Amino acid sequence: MFRLNKFYNCFTVVFLCCAFIFLAGCQNDSAPKNAFMTFNEALNNKNWETVWKMLSSNSQKAFAEEGYKRMHEIIEAMPPEMRKKKPESLGVTYNELLDMSPEKFFLYVMKKTEKSQDFFSVPMNPEISKVKIKDNKAVLFIKGKNEYVNMVLENNEWKIEFEEESQQ
Repeated sequence: MFRLNKFYNCFTVVFLCCAFIFLAGCQNDSAPKNAFMTFNEALNNKNWETVWKMLSSNSQKAFAEEGYKRMHEIIEAMPPEMRKKKPESLGVTYNELLDMSPEKFFLYVMKKTEKSQDFFSVPMNPEISKVKIKDNKAVLFIKGKNEYVNMVLENNEWKIEFEEESQQ
């Protein structure tokens, strides 16, 4: 009788461990999908604050180093009297643009140009055909298209990674 109880206890522990591993694996697979769907919804709803927050630190850094830095170089090359002007298309002076952080500049540009951003209009519920996860990186493959989305896990949150090479 003692051996039978020991067997059942051992079986129960092994079963619970396997169930936990299986459930953890399923949860990992759905977490990047859910994060992507949240990002996609924010993009379609033009919720630029959420879009910015869901970009990986590498993607935010790349934006700051490329677009934001280039804008600074162009404006700083202007004569000081021109920097004080407020072009109608911008709605702010060039000096005000210089004072913006990369995040504020991103939000400003996205809001200012959102009417012409039909290229951001993506299907509301794209179907993800496959998810590959390795360590803290994931690649989501979009069904019916030859497209993929790179993601990275930062501070326990899945973020969109535009700067990462594909892990296909």
